[in-house]
Amino acid sequence: MNDTLAQDIAVLVGLTGMSLVFVVLRMLARLMRKVSLGLDDYWILACAVLNLPYFGVVLWGLLDGEQGQHNTDLLPLSRLRIYLKSVYIAAILYSVIITFAKYSVLCLYRRIFGTALRQSTLVLFVLQSIWMIVCVFEGLLRCQPVAAAWNVVLPAKCQNFTLIVVAAEPFNALLDFVMVAMPVNIVRKLQLPTRHKITLSGIFVLGSFVGIMCIIRVIETQRGSADTGGKWVIAQMNTGIVCACLPTLRPILPKRSTIATTFRDLITSFRTTNRSSGSEGPGSPGATVGPVVNSRRNRYKNLTDDMVDYAHLTEAVGGDEPLDPKKDIPLNRIAIQQDVDVV
Repeated sequence: MNDTLAQDIAVLVGLTGMSLVFVVLRMLARLMRKVSLGLDDYWILACAVLNLPYFGVVLWGLLDGEQGQHNTDLLPLSRLRIYLKSVYIAAILYSVIITFAKYSVLCLYRRIFGTALRQSTLVLFVLQSIWMIVCVFEGLLRCQPVAAAWNVVLPAKCQNFTLIVVAAEPFNALLDFVMVAMPVNIVRKLQLPTRHKITLSGIFVLGSFVGIMCIIRVIETQRGSADTGGKWVIAQMNTGIVCACLPTLRPILPKRSTIATTFRDLITSFRTTNRSSGSEGPGSPGATVGPVVNSRRNRYKNLTDDMVDYAHLTEAVGGDEPLDPKKDIPLNRIAIQQDVDVV
């Protein structure tokens, strides 16, 4: 085994192992909370399951195909076929895995922020699904006949793979950046210490690294550096899985750690109130609140760390009395739905 091949395998094993460890830690966190898995957890489990055949296919291409020779024009025909077939399969799996990781993040947003991000997450679900479907079919039918994608001696008509990457990945990166920005504005309005807002926003913003890696991959592909572009694909996909897991790891962190404290403050910053008027009485499921008003007309209750895992934010609507800054809790017109999810 030459040094180049050893380095390629080390990158593949290291990044895949890292992402799988974070998925295991996420499941451990759910187990420690003694709560059932949500849709966000199932999507990330699907990523982990699909990551195993992806790992196997890429490893097969490295060991029996490329073998450290990054100039594929110099490969014997038999090894070139193996390498190109591994690229063909891996490209399809990549589109599905990176999309499932984003599904997990979007489902997590819906559980944490509820109606505040319901419409925007739905739009991103649709856009990301369209991107995945287009990429999968483009990858499957890139050559006619299909076998020409890995058998270069067949007479065929094939689309330029570099142009496909350059056309598809910028839109994928744009969705990453939009997804990262969505929760930051809500966190900014929460009643938390500034340093905790920065920490919490930073956890979400880490997802922007996936978009940055996507852009780097496009640049490397345009330069004709297939080996470097392939490494960025592996890094982008596994980093996406890690970033999707990070916001869920609070239960396994030491209680005195900065991140754990930040998440506890996030939970306790959520308030529930009873509607001061209307047909729904205190404790009615689905009762929502308008602008927060003073304590003589409403009761506030902190949701402690042991009581909830996620709470639903809902945009404040209605209400006919102005806020009194000396008496009221200034949530910047963000209030909390009373029917929180206790999971």
